[in-house]
Amino acid sequence: MSASKTASGSDFPRADAYRNGPEDYAEIPELTDEFFAKATINGGERFAAAPSSMMRKESEETVTIVLDRDVVERFRLAGPDWKARMSEALRKAAGL
Repeated sequence: MSASKTASGSDFPRADAYRNGPEDYAEIPELTDEFFAKATINGGERFAAAPSSMMRKESEETVTIVLDRDVVERFRLAGPDWKARMSEALRKAAGL
């Protein structure tokens, strides 16, 4: 390993010395009036709320659970909303 590289394999001195040029920004689209018209303005105190599609219902809770890989794969292969279908299957199995 060279003296300038760390255990992670990164060459931090070289990265620190790099200066961005116009070519580094070429792929970033221009921020137009249309972009800003769609923006959500918040008072600056907090980040804007997540879109409603990402909001949880009051009756829902996020948990971590370990399941058999083949069970998860079966639900995923059935397409989008696999988590909702899994929840419904669990509700049915629990008699809810």
